[in-house]
Amino acid sequence: MPLNRFQSSRFDHYTGTPSANVELKIVNVAGSSAREIELQIRAGPDITRTGISFIRNNRSKPLEFIKAVKLLEAAGASKHAAAVFRNSLPELKAGRALPASSWKVQRTKPNEVRQECGMTRLAGKTAFISGGASGIGAATARLMVREGARVAIGDLQEEAGQKLASELGESAVFVSLDVTAESSWKSAVSDAEAQLGGFHIWINAAGISVPAAIDGASFEHWKQTMNVNADGVFLGCRAAVEALRRSGGGSIVNISSTLGIRGGSAFPAYSASKGAVRMLTKSVALRCAEQRWNIRCNSVHPGATETPMVEPYVKMAPDREQGLAMLASAHPMGRVAQPQEIAAAIVFLASDDASYITGVELPVDGGFCS
Repeated sequence: MPLNRFQSSRFDHYTGTPSANVELKIVNVAGSSAREIELQIRAGPDITRTGISFIRNNRSKPLEFIKAVKLLEAAGASKHAAAVFRNSLPELKAGRALPASSWKVQRTKPNEVRQECGMTRLAGKTAFISGGASGIGAATARLMVREGARVAIGDLQEEAGQKLASELGESAVFVSLDVTAESSWKSAVSDAEAQLGGFHIWINAAGISVPAAIDGASFEHWKQTMNVNADGVFLGCRAAVEALRRSGGGSIVNISSTLGIRGGSAFPAYSASKGAVRMLTKSVALRCAEQRWNIRCNSVHPGATETPMVEPYVKMAPDREQGLAMLASAHPMGRVAQPQEIAAAIVFLASDDASYITGVELPVDGGFCS
């Protein structure tokens, strides 16, 4: 099997001949229908770069490895690296070595390489998205599928969730999920794993927002907001850590809010709940890093975004345009976000492009928190 076309997660493109002593060795094969294959390229002592990250083109050419090389700066002689990826080539056996006959460096634009290879950032990965039936969660599900992932959409909105899963085809399933109920998490995760296998990405996107200043907020309002926004993310993170550890690691992204960084006078419960998500994220990130579980955890903090959640605020104005303009006026960029813009940040943090990022809070807010 010739291995002369490669591609990295950063989409640098390499072909040509390096040296006779370069070989690709399959170090480990595991799994069933989706096999985990650990692939190692070893270069001689004079080679200062090592290639990792091999995947196959799972759309049309199951026996051809496509361009999948990432440059690493070697700190010394005999530097090598290994990476675990998903593949379903049963004939590959551990210990089998394959020659890498030709490399030379030729940089190409990321989009050109993506189009040429049919490769995407999340190829071979599976994601669980709570609150995935609408708003930012739905936009994230759509983008992740476009980027090559399979997704489980967890939500109480069964009709909307089933419709989205149908739209996304074989790459998506819907599972019923009440994020406030521990038993619902257990059944949803079990159902999703039975259909899709293990998970590598976990998005906690479910949330509610109802304005009520401190002098008008009831205790029931406070408890309901905290139950969904804070308790729901706590249960989601706990489920995520368990599931991702079973799969060998991955990425958790929690959706907080700019009001989890800056307070809002009309939103004491919402601000407190989103602040809790922000600090919970950091705690989870530190624990996973300390334990070497290969799990990253980050939070995204959207500004006002044109989703069903903001509709009640838009409707407070005499007409929709004025309502959106009112929200936009609080943001230095002078507009509200589209859900796809938030989804793009989520996908970045979920992908291997963010492999050294954990515990961060990422505002996607048109400058609101600046």
